[in-house]
Parts: sequence; structure tokens; C-alpha cells
Amino acid sequence: MKQSIKLPLIGTITFSQLGSAILSFVLSLAVLKETKSATAFGLVVMVSSAISIVASPFLGVLVDRLNKRLVLFCSQVISIAALAAFFIYLKSGGTTNVIAVCTLNVFLELSDSLYGTALLASAVHIASDEGELTTFNSLDQSFTALCSLVGPLVAGALYQLLQVTTFVWLEMVSEALALVFVIAIPMHKKAIAMSEADEEADTSLWLGATVRYLRHQKLILLFAFGMLLLNLLFASLDVGLPYLMVRYFAGHTMMIAIIEVAVPVGLILASIIYPMINYKGKFFRPVFLAWTGFAIVLALLGLSIDLFHNSFLGFSSLLIAATLLLGVSISVGKIPLLSYFETRIPAHQQGRVFSLLDSLAQVTTPVGTVLYGVLFDHADAGLVFLVSGVLLAAAVAGIFLVGRPTLRTLVQSPVKTTPDAG
Repeated sequence: MKQSIKLPLIGTITFSQLGSAILSFVLSLAVLKETKSATAFGLVVMVSSAISIVASPFLGVLVDRLNKRLVLFCSQVISIAALAAFFIYLKSGGTTNVIAVCTLNVFLELSDSLYGTALLASAVHIASDEGELTTFNSLDQSFTALCSLVGPLVAGALYQLLQVTTFVWLEMVSEALALVFVIAIPMHKKAIAMSEADEEADTSLWLGATVRYLRHQKLILLFAFGMLLLNLLFASLDVGLPYLMVRYFAGHTMMIAIIEVAVPVGLILASIIYPMINYKGKFFRPVFLAWTGFAIVLALLGLSIDLFHNSFLGFSSLLIAATLLLGVSISVGKIPLLSYFETRIPAHQQGRVFSLLDSLAQVTTPVGTVLYGVLFDHADAGLVFLVSGVLLAAAVAGIFLVGRPTLRTLVQSPVKTTPDAG
């Protein structure tokens, strides 16, 4: 990928994601400080998640209907306008109460959802071939993971030193810089070559068209189900690993933080290394290996807990290694799959499809958290991880067995390397 594409892309992802991660962390702390209520904090999180889940499919319609650069531009303008209004409100004597923060989060979540869907759907207008699509998805995933890792650390370090208004102002500057980089990203008018389904796709711009399209795309449905299942099972780590450390080594909070960091580190490492491999084979082979690896690591983690839980060093090393490998597995499975979706799904339907999948993925997160919270409270932790790994392995085998006839005859359409300039 050319530097003229790579640098603006990195710039817009970094400034958009890092600013949001910092401000989100700061506002959460500010609400807790203002209200002294965990319920109030939970309400803020719930409203933000609900807005994103409900609005995403409808925002996908806008992404498909309008020029992608215009949508990216408008999403940033919405964020800046909402932040400016909140800044004025705070400067006028307002407080970080639940209503004010929820109102701001509604606009920021709408903006972020619109931005994320539009950027993903813009890939076929930014990349010139499948290799550049892989690089695009790798950069998006690695820098998003990096920002989610660095953002809370920066916010935590500066929270006691700066006022909330300063963080809001810095986020406005960050979003404005992201806007500048959006304008600088070269985009060609015509998407890189799609499959023949592009010409036959339903041109209706409502959600029903997306459902009708997906009903006839068995592979996309199968792999989307696999991604959602991984997202659900990932909650076993979010809930289970801190639970295990607190259960066996309650005083070692720093090690809990290190273990939490290992997953995004694995994501980043795999996102950097995968494009360097320059893999030319069928997309589903690394996906199969990555998902199977995820299942094996979960199962082995479950089998190893009883062997290592009496040794702090051994137990910590086990959890760090497991989470690092799981982060790598997630990244290696996701990058080629996204590239396949981007070359298979018609360009004028990608906004709706990606936003619908994003909504479903967001639903699985709280469901998985609640489910595993109950399981770890009432069942042996090792058994929970072991069964989760076995179920995932069975699901992966089922996905590839059901999709095997199609995978055998799968021939992806050639991709143009010299798209029309725009």
C-alpha cells in the first residue's frame, strides 16, 4: 500500500480512536465521582451500547446511499459539534451528571458507528487489489487495538492533572485532525472488482434487502456466525481471567492488568506480522487454523488451571501466554475474513451488511458477560474453559463441513489493480 494512502489512513484511525478511548474513560470516572453510584455508571454504559446496537443497521443505509468520504466527513463533524456543545455546557456551570453524559454519548456513539461502518465500506474504494485490502484491514485492526490499549492508560495518568473540560477540548482537536486525514485519503470512484453477485444484488436501501441478500450467501452467513460465536466465547476471558487471579492471587492487581493487556498486544502483533507473510492461498485456511487454535487454547487453559494455580509465577505465565495466543488467533482469523467479505459483498450493500453484523456482535458481548458470570459463579472454572473450547472446536468443524461444497468450488473474481482515479 502506498504511503499516500497508508499515512492518512493511520492518521484518521489513530486520532479518531485514541481520542474516543481517552474521553470515554475520563467520562466514566467523572460520572462515578459526580454521582457516587455504580448504577449511574452502568446506565451510561447501557445507553451508549443500546444506541449503537439499535442505530447501526439504519446508519448502514446512509453509508450505502451516500458518498463514503462525505459520510466519514459528516461523522467527524457530528462528533466535533456534540463535543463543542458539551464543552460550552461545562464552561457555563454544568456538571458531568448522568443525563448530560448520556446525551453526549448518544451523539458520539452515532458518530462512531457511522464512522466505523463507512471506513470499512470504503476499503474497496481505497485499496487497489486484494493485497492492499489485507493491509487496510491489518492497519485498521492494529491501530484500533493500540488505541484501546493506550487510551485508558493515558487517561488514567492525566485524570488527576487535567479538568474534564480540557479532555473534551483535546478530543475536539483529535476529531478535527481525524477529519483532516479523512479528506487526505485517496479514494477511487469505482470499487475494485466485485463478484458477479454485485450486478444482481437487491438495490433497495432498507434492512429487508440485506436480509434477503444474506439468505442466499451461505458462506458469509456461516463465517459471520463463527465470528459472533468467537465474540460470545471471548467473554470467558473478560470474566474468567480476572476471576481466576482474584480467586487465587487477590493481592496481585498489577498482574491482572498485564493479563488484560496481553490480548490487544496479541492483536497488534498479528496485525503487523500477517501482511508481511503475503499469504496467497484461499482465505478460509488461516481462518480455520486461527479458530481451531482459539478452541485448543481455551481447552488447554481449562485443563492446566489445576496444575498451575498453586504457583503465582507459573499461573501468571500460563494466563499471559494463553491470552496472547488468543489475541493472535482473533487477528489472524479476522483479517482474511474481512478481506473476503469486502470482495464478495456488493459495494452498495456493504454498509448495511457490516452495520448489521456489528449490531449482532455488540449484542453478544453483554450476553456473554452475563452468561459467563453465572457459569464461573456456579461451576468449576477449568471445566467452563474446557467445555467452551470443545464447543468452539465442534462449531468450527460444523461450519467448515457445511460450507465444504462451496469452499471446494470457490473461485474468487480477479481484482483490478488499476481502478479509476477519483
